Formats: sequence, structure tokens, C-alpha cells
Amino acid sequence: MLKHLFLPLCCLLCFTTVQAQEYYKAKNSPKIYTKGELDKVIQSLNNKLKTDISITTVSYTIEETIKRNDSIINFIRYDFDRKVNRTGKIYDLENKPFPDFKLRNVKGEKITQKGLKGKITFINIWFVNCYPCRREMPLLNILHEKYKDKVDFKSITFDTKEKVKTFLETNAYTFEHLVNAKSFIKNDLGVKIYPMIMIVDKDGIVRYVDKGIPPRFDKKTKKVLDFTEKDLAYLETILDDLLK
Repeated sequence: MLKHLFLPLCCLLCFTTVQAQEYYKAKNSPKIYTKGELDKVIQSLNNKLKTDISITTVSYTIEETIKRNDSIINFIRYDFDRKVNRTGKIYDLENKPFPDFKLRNVKGEKITQKGLKGKITFINIWFVNCYPCRREMPLLNILHEKYKDKVDFKSITFDTKEKVKTFLETNAYTFEHLVNAKSFIKNDLGVKIYPMIMIVDKDGIVRYVDKGIPPRFDKKTKKVLDFTEKDLAYLETILDDLLK
């Protein structure tokens, strides 16, 4: 009799094991996913978090697995790997001649690409109503004061001469400002985000391209920290190397 029951019992156990459902759940979320559903969530997050500024790759780690009746539940932690997106026309300009241009500053004087040669040039691309641009200006002014005898400092904006002049009446920004540069910024430089920083060597070759000074965050308060002169260290290193 036992022999007759043994085989069906084994089959039943195997069937139960095979049919056991496996689920995935983040500890702080009420949602439970199958493997297929979780893969779709991960793919959706990867698509949403890809921007002109950065590419964030989302994955997950199983931190704990428990069995409940005929189900297996994996408690997961989402992992985020963020990398700066350095693709695009403006990044392709690195180690190439700065594009030819003919622009005017707020005084109406004509400035051309030839004027960049013979001296290192620090370029900031901005516009008046850009909050991140305005936020970093005091720090850029400090950099200008430190290197003004050795480096040229220019800003390029699509704003009009009148708008920039009005802005400068109440805001200190000590660079030389090239204005009305919408076509040059969009078509020749390929700028998509603001602010951008470019450093050009004495021969007119672009040696550095990146977005503006990166903000620092307080993990506890989740607030952006105020800039300090320490945030200029990486730019000072680049300028010092080019000045050698």
C-alpha cells in the first residue's frame, strides 16, 4: 500500500515545487511583481531616467528571500548607477579647433575665433533666466579674479545686448559677454543644456567641455549645498596644467 502511495506523493511534491510562484518586492513598496513584470519596470525606469545630462542604469539586488505557502518572495533593493551623458556635438569638439565665429560683445565690438589664439580662454555658455547659470556666477567671478592676468574669460549667450546690460546692472558677472549668439550656440556648438563650460588652449584647441559647476547635495537634508571655493579645484587644476 505504501509503495503505491509513494510515487503519487513524490509526483505531487515535484508538481508543487515546479508550480511554486516566485515574486519580487521592494521592502518599502506594497507592489509585488513577477519576474517578467519586474523586468518591464526596470526597462521603463531606464528609459525615463535617460536625459541629455546623464544616463542612469537601474538594476536590483535580492537582499532576502522567504517562502510563504507555495510562493517564493524575493525582497529587492533598486540600484542606480548614474553616469554623465557626454554624447553630443559639443562633446565631440574636445581636442578640435573651437568653431569659427563672428560675434559682438555688449560694447558692440566684434570678436572672432582668431581672438582666442595666443592665450588660454575660459568660456561659459549661459542665459539670463537660467537659475543654475546665475547660481554659479559668484564662483566664476572668483576664478576670473585669480586667473585674469593669464586667462581670458568670455561668456556666450543667446540673449540680446540690451537684456544682458540690464542684467549686469544688478548682478556682478565679470566676464566679457558675447551676445545674440543663438545660431552659433545651437548649430555650431550644439548646446542642449545650460550652463556649459569650455576651456580653449593657446592654439585655439578645445581642451575641456562639460556642464557647469556640479552642485553638491547633503544626503541627510536632501538639499543642495552652497558653493565654496573648494568647488573650483577641478577647474583650477585644468587651467594650471594648460598654463605650464
